[in-house]
Amino acid sequence: MRSEEITRSIIDFTVEKGLRDIEQGSRRSVRRMVDLGEHFARGAFQKELFQTAQRHLDHKDSSYYTLAQNVIRSVDHKTLKTFGINLGYNSLTLGTRLIRQKISEEGHHIPWTIAVDLKEFSPSGVTENALQSLILQGMELGVFSYFIRCSGEAAPLESLLELLKKNDQCAFLLFLTPELLDRNRAAAISECHNTLVSLECRDLPAYREGALLLKELRCLFAAHLYYSEEELPSLHPEKWLDALPPTGCAVTFLLARPHCGKEARAQVRSYVREVRNAARAQPLYVVDFYSDLTLVDQTVSGASCLLCVSPEGYARRLGQETVPAPELHIARQDLATILSLLMPAAEKNAGE
Repeated sequence: MRSEEITRSIIDFTVEKGLRDIEQGSRRSVRRMVDLGEHFARGAFQKELFQTAQRHLDHKDSSYYTLAQNVIRSVDHKTLKTFGINLGYNSLTLGTRLIRQKISEEGHHIPWTIAVDLKEFSPSGVTENALQSLILQGMELGVFSYFIRCSGEAAPLESLLELLKKNDQCAFLLFLTPELLDRNRAAAISECHNTLVSLECRDLPAYREGALLLKELRCLFAAHLYYSEEELPSLHPEKWLDALPPTGCAVTFLLARPHCGKEARAQVRSYVREVRNAARAQPLYVVDFYSDLTLVDQTVSGASCLLCVSPEGYARRLGQETVPAPELHIARQDLATILSLLMPAAEKNAGE
């Protein structure tokens, strides 16, 4: 057995025991698992996440103890364990090591995650085979995390879930709108133990209906909200965080719209830090999606290098415009070549 397999088996056993202890009411086990996470954390974002949790757990009456127990009691343990280990160990530990090795060999940046905007499987856009090939090529480079936004009336959710389930060494974050959910689809999501689903929460009644369905089926889920300059006033905690119904969601993502300016993004970064450090009756961990991803990228790859794939299948680097060139299409070009074109001239010791 390889050392990586032995390490994963030890982590698997430790996490399973911790989940059982926390479910039975052990607050000490909550703190022990957070301390363990902080010990192995790599990079600014991971460190901040666990250190924030530690600060809150210093108080015996912290509502974060209740939050941890509620999530562990309401979410399938196989899902918590599989998603958590795939993200924390496969992606941010083994994957980081492989990415840095490949950067040194190839001389270009490699992102730690890839974001795909999917509206349908189309011969002229993103096909099911092209997405599967992208994931397999990504794993060879050390990419074990994928963020997929699935939207639109033709969204191929059923076939997509089968594809995610098949890639059981990866961690997937799947962004959905509530109207895409029904009981059959939620049941299929509950079988994807390597997937965290996030529901858009702009329409609170629709979000609540979808979230309660996911909770009933013991899914791991989050909420997300898009913002621009015009929408900043709606991000005040009393206008959205406090309005979120208590459905079992533990994480919320804020995503800047493409046209959102730098000043507005900076305001949101500052706001998110304040919310993370504030004691709240209904605690939620808030993530400024693109900003926090950039912190991880800089730790892993030495630069902000998120790769984004459009519904038409064209790849671009975050912050760049989509160019409809054949050499940037994921069905017509291999991933390594696309990365060499979009993310050249990485330093050999990037991220170290």
